[in-house]
Amino acid sequence: PWGCVPIILRNSLNRFDEEWTIDLASMKYSYVYILSDIHNQKLYIGVTSNLLKRINEHRNHLIPGYTSKYNVTKLVYYEDFLDIKTAIKREKNLKGKLRQKKIKLIEAMNPNRLDLYNLLLEQKDMSTFINNRNQYLNYVKKRIFRIN
Repeated sequence: PWGCVPIILRNSLNRFDEEWTIDLASMKYSYVYILSDIHNQKLYIGVTSNLLKRINEHRNHLIPGYTSKYNVTKLVYYEDFLDIKTAIKREKNLKGKLRQKKIKLIEAMNPNRLDLYNLLLEQKDMSTFINNRNQYLNYVKKRIFRIN
């Protein structure tokens, strides 16, 4: 079907062994994200399974704590993962890094430190993002296999 992608696994002899089909609609991503204040002075790192919802909660000060107190609501960086355990591990890894390394990471993805929230809202509807089957399959391969 259109929403499924075949995945072929190779055995140790490099022969095609099994074929799985992944239903993309049922895949659930987890996200690690970094928020900043409007002056780019304060940073906050979090993890979630629903990035748009969580950022909206931060933006509307629905989550009491650091982000509400210091108005840290601008999404400047995020990564996606296929499982929450890996995302939590990455979150802890990022929290342990020096501030300068976090800033380099942000600037590699978002050099002007724009608020990425609105861009994500625009891309939420996959039908506007994907024009044809080949582009769709390339997008999926990048997501699943982390190919650049």
